[in-house]
Amino acid sequence: MVEEKTQEIKKPEKNYYSIVRIMQTDIPGHKTILVGLTYIKGISWSISNAVCHLLKIDPSKRVSEFSEKEIEELYRIVELLKSNG
Repeated sequence: MVEEKTQEIKKPEKNYYSIVRIMQTDIPGHKTILVGLTYIKGISWSISNAVCHLLKIDPSKRVSEFSEKEIEELYRIVELLKSNG
């Protein structure tokens, strides 16, 4: 008898363990950017949403998926918002 072996197709799991630091605030990598920006003192949901639209960022994108360049852009915008009140 010949036994047929079936191969299980395993999908690679995406683990979001990284932490991004913006404005002296640690933001967990598994959070979306819309939620993550609200961890920063003074950033509300509406401001977080406005930043996403201003930078043309998908609000459902995970924080750990951002490149260093994108994080620098976020930092620059948040810094401008905080300095202008």
